[in-house]
Amino acid sequence: MKSRFSRPFAFALVSVLGGVAAACAGGGEADGGGAGGDANVAASASSTGTSSTATGPSTAPATATTTTTTSSSTGGMGGCHPGDVSNFKHAWVPSIGLAKNKCTSGEAAGFVDACLGPASDKASCDEFTNAHTDCSTCAIALPEATPMAPLVAYEVGKFVIIDGNAGHCVSAHEMNNSAFSCGAKMDKAQKCALAACLDPCTPIDDNADFTAFVGCVGEALAGPCKAFDEAGDACSAELGKSDPKFLLCIWDEGKEEFTTYAERLINLHCGPSQ
Repeated sequence: MKSRFSRPFAFALVSVLGGVAAACAGGGEADGGGAGGDANVAASASSTGTSSTATGPSTAPATATTTTTTSSSTGGMGGCHPGDVSNFKHAWVPSIGLAKNKCTSGEAAGFVDACLGPASDKASCDEFTNAHTDCSTCAIALPEATPMAPLVAYEVGKFVIIDGNAGHCVSAHEMNNSAFSCGAKMDKAQKCALAACLDPCTPIDDNADFTAFVGCVGEALAGPCKAFDEAGDACSAELGKSDPKFLLCIWDEGKEEFTTYAERLINLHCGPSQ
């Protein structure tokens, strides 16, 4: 099985900074239903799969982009290579949990369509997040948030990178929010790669920058973050064999669009009990 964000990367590049940032800025709630903070980076692997084109800066109506990728990567395109992670320390925060009952299935679909889908733009994302605050602030978070949402938004320049938060989804299904959970191991590999690539590869102002960043993340996971990546892949594969529900947390880029995966994560974490 292909597990976690690294293979495949579960990321999308969007240009609706205003709406996504507004959703993330919503205050968190005591029961963990809010997004105001932490996230995992949002990027995708090198675009050897299908990819639409992101256009326009965040200050103008623009098209949200989903980039589907495979496990192969050219790595380090455009001079973007992993930096030093010898001092990397993993800062794990818990997941918001499952079935928070903040979104209906229609709201989950609406958020994805308005803010992440191929027909989305800043105006539609702003309108949706303003009208559906509880759902939006549950669905997405910034990297500093505690607890962590199913989607994470990284403001990296003119665009926003959205990450499907597989590690926190796995942790929630494990019912183990500790730093020793499999989900935390998955997250550790991802955070290591982000630590290696965010500084040398940002700002991300166009698709070429994004592709270079994704290549860097793949390079980091095959290099300085490899041990963390292998640990996360191994435990998530075992969980998937023992209980198929863990597979719901993993994006199968060969069979579904990123938007389908994102909507599933929102329903799992922010929807009603299933």
